[in-house]
Amino acid sequence: MDNSLQAIIKTLIYSDIFDYPLRKEEVWEYLVSSKTNSKQKIFSYLTKDNNIFSQKNDFYFLKGREGIIKKRLEREKQSFEKIRFTKKIIRKLSLVPTVDFIGISGALSMKNSEENDDIDLFVICKKKSVWSTRFMLVVILKFLRVYRGRGDEDISNKICLNFLIDKTEILFPRQKRDLYTAHEIAQIWPLFSRNKTYENFINKNDWVKNFLPNISGKRAEIIGKKNFLNYFFSVLSANIITENLIKKIQFWHMKKNITKETITESLLAFHPFDYRNYVLNKYKKKSEKLI
Repeated sequence: MDNSLQAIIKTLIYSDIFDYPLRKEEVWEYLVSSKTNSKQKIFSYLTKDNNIFSQKNDFYFLKGREGIIKKRLEREKQSFEKIRFTKKIIRKLSLVPTVDFIGISGALSMKNSEENDDIDLFVICKKKSVWSTRFMLVVILKFLRVYRGRGDEDISNKICLNFLIDKTEILFPRQKRDLYTAHEIAQIWPLFSRNKTYENFINKNDWVKNFLPNISGKRAEIIGKKNFLNYFFSVLSANIITENLIKKIQFWHMKKNITKETITESLLAFHPFDYRNYVLNKYKKKSEKLI
C-alpha cells in the first residue's frame, strides 16, 4: 500500500476513535505520517476509489461510519455556545498574574463536545508558581460557580483544570512523545497568551511534527499585558515559603483522592482514567486490522 494512502487511513482511524469525520483540509492538517506529503498528492488520493474509507457532504470517514457525520454536526452546534462561555471565563482567569497561557483542550478544542460535557483547560504559569496559581484559579472558578469538583454530578459547562505546568515543564518528556500527546498539543485552542508563551510552547515541542508533519501553531485571541498585579504577584510568588505553604494545604486536601494523577513541584495533571493508553491501544488494533 502506498505511504500516502496509508497516512490517510491512519488519520481517519485516529479521528474515528472520537466519532469525528474529517473535512478535506483537516485530513491534510492532521495527517498522521512520519514525513511530509504534498497537499495535492493527499487530495488526489481522497478522490480515488478504495474499500477502506468513504466521502459524503465534504466529510471523509471509514466505511460504514457515515452516522458520525450527524454526530459531529450536532456536537459543533453544542460546542459554539460552550466556547463563547469559556472565553468569558478565561478573560477573568487571565487576570491572575502568574498565568502566562490558557488554552482549551480535549473535545471542546475540536468543537466535538457534548452538551453535558465539562470544559478542559490547559494552563502554563510562571516558574515555581503552579500551586499558588491553581489555588487562585480555583478560588475564582468557585466564586463564579463553574469549578468542577470531584464527585460533581452535574458537570455541564464546569471548568476542569486538568493540566497545569510551569515554564520549566513545557517540553514534554520522551516517554510521553507519541501520537496521542502530539494530537493533544496540536488540538489546543489558544485563547490567552502572555510573553509569547504559546509560541514558545509550540516551538519547544517541535517533535510533534514527527507524528503530524503538517500541523502549524495558532494565534491566541487574548494577548496579555503587564499591569500592577503582575509586579505585585511576581514578588509574592517568588517567595518559596508562600508557594510551599499553599502546596501543603492543597495536597493535604486532595491526597486522599489521588489515583493516577501526576503531581510534582511544577506539573499538575488530573487524569484518573488513563485515556492516553486507551486511545493508543484502540488505534493500534484498528490499524492492524485495516492496513
